[in-house]
Amino acid sequence: MPKVTVDICSDPISIDRSADLAGTSLGAMVVFVGYVRDATDGRVVTGLRYEAYDELAQGQMHEIGLEAAGRHDADILIVHRTGSLVPGEISVLVAAAAPHRRAAFDACEYCIETLKQSAAIWKKETFTDGDSTWVNHP
Repeated sequence: MPKVTVDICSDPISIDRSADLAGTSLGAMVVFVGYVRDATDGRVVTGLRYEAYDELAQGQMHEIGLEAAGRHDADILIVHRTGSLVPGEISVLVAAAAPHRRAAFDACEYCIETLKQSAAIWKKETFTDGDSTWVNHP
């Protein structure tokens, strides 16, 4: 039975968390690490603020993980950070471990793409001129 672990946290994310998926039946692990960029559309970013509707977002993340796990026979880890972050910090970690590499790649890609499209997590970018804007905020 595939394992799905999700977390929303305000503390820094370590890629070492992906080690939780290691196991002898797994032949491949794919890890996606999303970092805060220092520029968007030619504008210098000084920081981001992530906010989430925690209970809803965790449920959505779990559903995304379950779907990927079922489709690809993979163990899934999805961790997203909230609060204020600066360029270079990790904002999201997705790991997929499966018996074969293609399944691990596909599961990881499905998770990050679906997470960015549908989870109740919102990003506010702040720029050097003091302007800020919400990205994909309802």
